[in-house]
Amino acid sequence: MKKINYSLCFVLVLAMLLPLAKTNAQDTTWVQTYTFDSLWTRRAKFNFPTANENYRKILMYFNIKCYPTVSGDGNYACGEWDYIYFNNIYDHRGILDSTAKTGRYFKLYDGSSPDTLRYANTPHYNLYKSYIYNTIPTNTAASNFTVGTATTAQPHPFNLAVGKERAQFIWKASELTASGMTAGNITGIKLNFQGASATINNLQIRIRQVPYDSFSVNAMEVDTLTRVYNFNRVVTTAGLNNFQFNTPFNWNGTAHLLIDFSFDNNSTATANNLMGDNTTYPAGLYSITGNYSLSTFQNSGGNVRFPRNLNMFTGTAPRTYELWMNVDSFISPEGTLFSAGRRGLNNADFTMRTTSPNNNYRLNMWSSAASGEGIFSGPNTKNAWKQLTITYATDTIRFYMNGKLVFTKRKTGLNTSINNDNADFFLGESREGGYNYLGKLSHLRIWDKKLSDAEIKAWVGKDITASHPQYSHLKADYKINSGSSFSVQDASPVGQPQGDINSNLWWQKVKPRDYYYNAQPLNWRPQIQFERNTYTTSLDSVLVTDTVFLAPTTVYIYGNPGANHIISDNSPVNPAICTDTMKVWTKKYSYTYLNNVLVDSTLNPSANLLNNNTINWYSNTVQYEIGRSISPYGINLSLGNGRTRIYDVTDYYQLLQDTVDLEVGSTQELQDVKFAFIKGDPPAEVNHVTQPWTQNGHGSYTYGSIVTENVLSPKNISLKTGTNQAKFRSYISGHGGAENAGPSYPNGCCEFMYNDHFYKSNGQTIKTFRIERTDCSVNPIFPQGGTWVYRREGWCPGDIIESHDMNVSQYINSGSINLDYQIAPAPAGNENTYNGNYRVGLQLIEYKTPGRNNDAEIYSIRKPSDAFVLSRMNPICVNPQVILRNDGKNNLTQAVIKYKVSGGQEQTFNWTGNLKFLDTAVVDLPVNTAAFWVGDNTNRFIARIAGVNNTTDEYAVNDTGYSKYNLPDVLPTQKVIIRLKTNNRPQENTLTIRDLAGNVILSKTGMAANTIYNDTLSLPYNCYTLTLDDNGAGGVGDGLEWWASTAQGSGSFSILNGNNGQTLKTFGADFGAQIFYSFTVGSPLKINDADLSKHVSVYPNPNNGTFTVQAQGFTGKVQMELSTTLGQTILKDAFDCNVGTTTKNINVKGIAAGVYMLHLSSDGSSTTQKIIIQ
Repeated sequence: MKKINYSLCFVLVLAMLLPLAKTNAQDTTWVQTYTFDSLWTRRAKFNFPTANENYRKILMYFNIKCYPTVSGDGNYACGEWDYIYFNNIYDHRGILDSTAKTGRYFKLYDGSSPDTLRYANTPHYNLYKSYIYNTIPTNTAASNFTVGTATTAQPHPFNLAVGKERAQFIWKASELTASGMTAGNITGIKLNFQGASATINNLQIRIRQVPYDSFSVNAMEVDTLTRVYNFNRVVTTAGLNNFQFNTPFNWNGTAHLLIDFSFDNNSTATANNLMGDNTTYPAGLYSITGNYSLSTFQNSGGNVRFPRNLNMFTGTAPRTYELWMNVDSFISPEGTLFSAGRRGLNNADFTMRTTSPNNNYRLNMWSSAASGEGIFSGPNTKNAWKQLTITYATDTIRFYMNGKLVFTKRKTGLNTSINNDNADFFLGESREGGYNYLGKLSHLRIWDKKLSDAEIKAWVGKDITASHPQYSHLKADYKINSGSSFSVQDASPVGQPQGDINSNLWWQKVKPRDYYYNAQPLNWRPQIQFERNTYTTSLDSVLVTDTVFLAPTTVYIYGNPGANHIISDNSPVNPAICTDTMKVWTKKYSYTYLNNVLVDSTLNPSANLLNNNTINWYSNTVQYEIGRSISPYGINLSLGNGRTRIYDVTDYYQLLQDTVDLEVGSTQELQDVKFAFIKGDPPAEVNHVTQPWTQNGHGSYTYGSIVTENVLSPKNISLKTGTNQAKFRSYISGHGGAENAGPSYPNGCCEFMYNDHFYKSNGQTIKTFRIERTDCSVNPIFPQGGTWVYRREGWCPGDIIESHDMNVSQYINSGSINLDYQIAPAPAGNENTYNGNYRVGLQLIEYKTPGRNNDAEIYSIRKPSDAFVLSRMNPICVNPQVILRNDGKNNLTQAVIKYKVSGGQEQTFNWTGNLKFLDTAVVDLPVNTAAFWVGDNTNRFIARIAGVNNTTDEYAVNDTGYSKYNLPDVLPTQKVIIRLKTNNRPQENTLTIRDLAGNVILSKTGMAANTIYNDTLSLPYNCYTLTLDDNGAGGVGDGLEWWASTAQGSGSFSILNGNNGQTLKTFGADFGAQIFYSFTVGSPLKINDADLSKHVSVYPNPNNGTFTVQAQGFTGKVQMELSTTLGQTILKDAFDCNVGTTTKNINVKGIAAGVYMLHLSSDGSSTTQKIIIQ
């Protein structure tokens, strides 16, 4: 059976130092940074103490808990996956170090930086050619059905004086029936022209059967129109002119008919009106408003970026957004229409998106659909212009399409805080980048009021004027229809800043067949004659060409020169500052398509040339990593009110001064981060912190590149003047899985590949170590909703990534040191593992000469402790355990440690070993009797240094350590049943119970599968430690039940009362590698009056074996028992206590001197007193 190793790196065990830090509130300065209310902020500046005080220790308390609803991953209250949490400080002073920077003279919007760029200042375009056809009938047998009269002339639907138009008219089914027409094919129509001359190019006629007989909203019908005619038509005679359909349209005989007309002349001409008659209702709509819209190209998106002024709403303020949209593709996962909130900001992300499949929409507030996401399937907008309107007020969100309410969502608790987020407003792209919308956009309007249903409907497709009843609430009105500008302008009274057009988003002309804006109602229709002909046909064709301009490329120019010195990040001449922006066209070729098939290409003239060059300088900002961890698997995880880890960040004091730019963690959990500055003298003053290999604090490297020394190669490091001691520190974690597998490593590298790592100096290995974490299965955050029990390379889910420190002072030579970090190569045949990844941060901590020669510190107390991080090995009633650190210049070879519980008897332990400066050792402190734990009931453990290296310790301030602790459970009976139900793999389990002296009381192995074992034990008064170990394949403990190991089945484990079968303790089956449980029977390890009205006095105490017991408050027979602290009974007696105070004289002269326990009980009440016999 493999013994579980609880040895933890010093940064992991510091959670018990909280009582130490609180020993004297006046000696500790607390700095609160992030709180649980910070929600999504993970980088900010905070005020820290100035550099006018000495601190012997600085601790960072990092507390995480789950979000109230969902975390940053949008699925669970705690993030689902295991994310790396880097804790970084950005030092902007340029005093300790600087960062070499490299830039380029120009970059493109996508971040690329080519060496050269040829471009043109005039637009590039593609040509799309296609044939349109005219059906020429012969041998016609005609049936004609006339609707309407020729009493009134109108220029519609062919307004030749304008040159372009779209118009729609509705003919009622009753009118069609009255004309004599029955269900069946319509082969053409005739329209009555007033004049004898008209040229109508690219004339399109489209038809749809509709359930309504008039237009209630001034918006064109755009869905499922069937094109029946498309040709260049020349009218040469007045009166009825025939338009023969290319394909007959089948009327069902009951629906109303909507006919859509559009034409596109390149020039205006003399009007030729059509004859028709007036109606008493809006039977028609027309639009002659030609405009441009912004369109995406070649299945790639872009954005319009507006300043943060448009993010004007906070909390539950009412609002209305209006936007015209025409979707090319409903992509997965999402396409962003507008982003008015930060993605991932719970209940505050106000971002409208398209999703898949077609015609699905989502107002993203970053919470599940059940709790308030605006998710719905709505009207068609694919290849169809619609006006989308979204209103919010009084906890209700309403969605409208073309003025019609299509979805309502009740949403309580909306809490936008966008003004404080300092972020821009985007069209077409998420604020965080990506999630691009594919389609066309125009006409963005924002109101600071919820518009009414009537107001929305009345103004669909109209330009807003001062006559609008809510005009004073119009806060932005971007037409987005100019067709040429690189930006869009606000037409509202506010005069908001312009929005800049970026990436693959550019102007595209709206063709007359798609006109949608400023549609005007008509109480008039042209006279029409429907044809139902029998004929033979021939076709005539015309080639038409459409020109589509391509999107320009955005080029950012960085014109400030570099330098061989620090240029402040805030300097106006910093080379990282963009000094100019260009919009140019860079396509080498333009293409010609025939019927959407590529047929030709043309070389574009690009006479202009940009030559790029590299710019070098030094930045005053340096990023330092001060700790790293991994988030836990969050499915079904609860962290209660928080789980705290503590980092020792004393070495970074030079960075933790004045204004500190601190970045922590991620948004998988809420985070509360504070710092404790404990006053006193440190072991040695930090002289310098340097990062010769990774100026950004840490880097991501392939396994292969580290092995071949392509990165992190040996370095000669010049030390700062005054450096006497040095420590080499690394933060290393392996990542990557089966995609990087080799035959010997099926799980790949580098998450599950356990390598040897090396520190070297002058080519010689000075330290070999492994970072493999074998203790993941005893993680105090358990169980988790993932594979939390597996061993990993340098990390466990939900745990700190330990630093690996080495004192390298002996390798200093004449003010410099040669250091290297290396890793063992992969065995032959497993080269694919070299593609795996390591995240590596390397630091050299330089110290001045230590201030003391002989100084030991109780650095931390592991047992006993109530610290969460040590909960898998506590509570205890056996040997305490502390971490001893050498804070002196001389090697620590001997230390006297005294220890006790508050109010108890102090014991002494003499430790010997050999620790260099700042090295640590785990020390077990022996306890031989349960009397050790009898104190003043404050549950406070104290350990102190009483001497070092056979002399006096030179610094008393750090000699004493304290911890708060909980005592083990007290079982109410000495007769207990240990019940274990095995699973399918009982060979993995070992059950052991030991008493205080280490004697084995119960040991079970070799059990049968799926069997219940009941072991009845009659236990004398004592303290016991129970362990149930699970050791599966590869040394992985997966408990009695685990979701990822269903083949092992399930088991259970509990403790029962041996007298009545009542369950006293039940343990969870998903426990990983071990259940550790300490308990006592019969008598607790503390003095505890069950009822203050029942009082017992013993006098004299201490005594020589003769003493008097005075009892008050008991009723009836009182049972009395005197026992040793190990539970051995010395005396049993009973007496009556019926009224007042009763005394009982006891004589046990002759028994050994020591501490004894006097236990009195009556009628369900009991109390225990400590007696000292001398």
